[in-house]
Amino acid sequence: MSARTTAERIREIIDTEVIDLTLFINDAYLIVSEVLEPSVDYSEARLEMIERYFAAHLIASGISQLAASETAGPVSEKKQYHLANNLRSTMYGQQVVALDSSGILASLGSKRKTFSIESLDSVDDTLRGY
Repeated sequence: MSARTTAERIREIIDTEVIDLTLFINDAYLIVSEVLEPSVDYSEARLEMIERYFAAHLIASGISQLAASETAGPVSEKKQYHLANNLRSTMYGQQVVALDSSGILASLGSKRKTFSIESLDSVDDTLRGY
């Protein structure tokens, strides 16, 4: 596994206190390589951009700070972050959506719900209890 982007490239677009970005880079690489790449004919440069912004989205989503806490003397604060469930929740994710013109990544996590309705007029009166 060889990611297309680097920590340095990601740090050019997002200011973060996260020291090791390897987890985010690897996660972004995996999604881009397994979900997007087989279905599209994008250049390596475009795939790298998508991967870079996807990793920044993961960072900005607060995944690295889920259990963060701060202490100053006798006062402590425990932070809890809510993770939105789609790419449109951060400006980095929005850039991923813009770069992926196929719409594949924009649809990640969305479940399509279908249902059908039949008219009661098409049901035999005996089934209706008349």
